[in-house]
Amino acid sequence: MRDIVEAAAAGRWDRFEELSDVPFPNTSSMREQFLESAPVLSKMGERRTLRTLARLSDDGTRYLFCTVVPEDVSIPSVTLTVLSSTEGDGGTFETIVFVPELDLSAL
Repeated sequence: MRDIVEAAAAGRWDRFEELSDVPFPNTSSMREQFLESAPVLSKMGERRTLRTLARLSDDGTRYLFCTVVPEDVSIPSVTLTVLSSTEGDGGTFETIVFVPELDLSAL
């Protein structure tokens, strides 16, 4: 998870993409999420904390939820969701969601 965040913070789409073991279901959508999240992570610099939670589904798939929380409260957090499966040779690791949290304070 840390490698995914570091690749995005550096603006390295190529590295971000290769960290997923399977092709994105919708590369265009994931690239949009990357382009939206990367500048936010870059702005955080090293002043961030990763909060991670894992859940196991009935089929053995692990859902890994990560929130990247900045020290600077004026910067939004970024949410990352990854699927980890034991299927295939050595299993798979797939990024499925990567977005800055919405600011709902104006509503």
